[in-house]
Amino acid sequence: MKTSRTALTVGLALAAFTSVAQAQLITRNFDVTGVSNAVVARFTMWINLNTDTVVVDINNALPASNGAKVGTITGIGFNTPFAIASQAGDNPGVIEFKAKWTVGSAPGLANNVWSNDDFWTEETPYSLNPSFSQDYGVTASNPNSGIEYGEKATFYFKFGQDLNLGNVGGFFSNNNNTQPNIYDFSVRWQEVDTKWNYFNNGCNGADSDKGGINLIPFSDGDLPPTPEPSTYGLMGAAALLGLVAHRRHKAKKLAKTV
Repeated sequence: MKTSRTALTVGLALAAFTSVAQAQLITRNFDVTGVSNAVVARFTMWINLNTDTVVVDINNALPASNGAKVGTITGIGFNTPFAIASQAGDNPGVIEFKAKWTVGSAPGLANNVWSNDDFWTEETPYSLNPSFSQDYGVTASNPNSGIEYGEKATFYFKFGQDLNLGNVGGFFSNNNNTQPNIYDFSVRWQEVDTKWNYFNNGCNGADSDKGGINLIPFSDGDLPPTPEPSTYGLMGAAALLGLVAHRRHKAKKLAKTV
């Protein structure tokens, strides 16, 4: 009976701490479709308030018929919670950018290996045109460095400023700065062609495309409620009691075998 009580105490404490950790992660899943050629790609955006990071999983391998248009992703842009200085090139909080290809690979970049991707350039602000402008973005130096159709990649962005529940709404606000933003997140494709031509003519399509999306605003329902400071104390006490009880039970068991 004592063992089960100990296990229950430890389990409740761990569950409480796990809930708090999970409460700091906001996820968005969305597709972006091009406005001219209906090229489409899928994205998962992870905003981690504990580590002040944004991770974007990019899936440019959605099933398509041979007559559908596909292309190479050569740029993505998104809003941030931080204001941009008036001088071009000032970074809105991002202090590290790196990338890895999980399906396929970019030239000189091994599959599933993080790289400080020199062939993608950070831009502040990110501006395709007034309708597709965000606070921050990255662009490929040329289509050969892009995410070709059939490939998947993960981009990592580390912020030097604190991401928290008070400012995270800036990722979902298309009026975050003075740029005439319309979308929270935008994508650019090059080498756009039908799927059949794309693979049979060496990705030499002459068309390009771009698309954007307004992300669902952050709300309290996205996260479990964060405990009050007093609750943290109770959780810590419960974990400590569980550990003490477990050690006592272990010591008694050892004494009986001696």
